[in-house]
Amino acid sequence: MRHIKTHNTEDKKYWVEKYGLKHELRFIEIIKSLGDYDLKINPEKTEDPTSIDYIWNGQLADLKTQTTPFFTSARYGIDAQYAVTFNRNDYERYLEYEKRLQKPVQIFFWIDWQQLTWNDKSINYLFGIYHGSLRRIKKMVLDGAPEHAYLRRKNDIKGNAKSSFILDIRNFNMIYQKRKQQEVEKEKRVSISL
Repeated sequence: MRHIKTHNTEDKKYWVEKYGLKHELRFIEIIKSLGDYDLKINPEKTEDPTSIDYIWNGQLADLKTQTTPFFTSARYGIDAQYAVTFNRNDYERYLEYEKRLQKPVQIFFWIDWQQLTWNDKSINYLFGIYHGSLRRIKKMVLDGAPEHAYLRRKNDIKGNAKSSFILDIRNFNMIYQKRKQQEVEKEKRVSISL
């Protein structure tokens, strides 16, 4: 079992830089290799790096990358193997985008579990790309998707989400999924060498 130390989850600047434009461009390469996904970087990102990531078929789309499982999600009734978090502040911001621009928002989840154990809990490796509309997420929220409040962010002033909805990735469209890390690492090496 692999256990790695992760960077401070409250350091928003670090995470925006780590998973910023370079990462979003890499995702475009990967998703295009999997099918007819014509993603383009949203031009608004040149002015605001926190703007929604992509334009896709005339719609807006955003990428949610998750490398650390929500190990305690079982208390919300969702297996940690498949639990993803979706920040309430993003949810509200995307609803506003849809209303203001009259365009649907699509969400891509890119999962690559890097930490497989925490305390007495463990999960299996999972790499996957999934897709769903904000409309689908809104239905999940209205149907009672659990919401987790972050205790360390109660008084946050750095722009971190104070809470997230806990969603089951199996309720989204699977684009690609692998459960063996060796296969994913091999594919990464091949794509880098091309």
